[in-house]
Amino acid sequence: ENITLYQIVEAVDGVGMFKGCLLGFEECGNENPCALHEHWKTMREELQRLLVSQSILQMAGKTKKPQYSNKT
Repeated sequence: ENITLYQIVEAVDGVGMFKGCLLGFEECGNENPCALHEHWKTMREELQRLLVSQSILQMAGKTKKPQYSNKT
């Protein structure tokens, strides 16, 4: 119930998606941004906040599929 969605992403895929360029440019960064840098920066920060703030238990309580729900 205390495991966050972020912890799952971190364990399974790593957190590279929260650090790298969406287009894959190694030189992309605040000093040398690609065309999508600012948009992706905002979106990944929002996504990271969402994943950190949601536990598996919370997600199960919101699901509509009975087999995944924590409501019995």
